[in-house]
Amino acid sequence: MSTRKMTIVLAAITVLLGVAVLVQTALTDGALGYLLGALLVGAGLLRLALLRLA
Repeated sequence: MSTRKMTIVLAAITVLLGVAVLVQTALTDGALGYLLGALLVGAGLLRLALLRLA
C-alpha cells in the first residue's frame, strides 16, 4: 500500500474515532470527551483536505 493511501486510511480512521468519542461522550455526559472528539475529527478532516490539495 502506498504512503498516500495509508495516510488517507489513517486520517479516515481518525475522523471515525473522533465521531465515536463524541457520541460516547454525549451518552455518558462527560465534558473532556467533547474536546478530544472535536480535535480528532478536526485533525482527520484537515489532513484529508491537505491531501486533496497536494
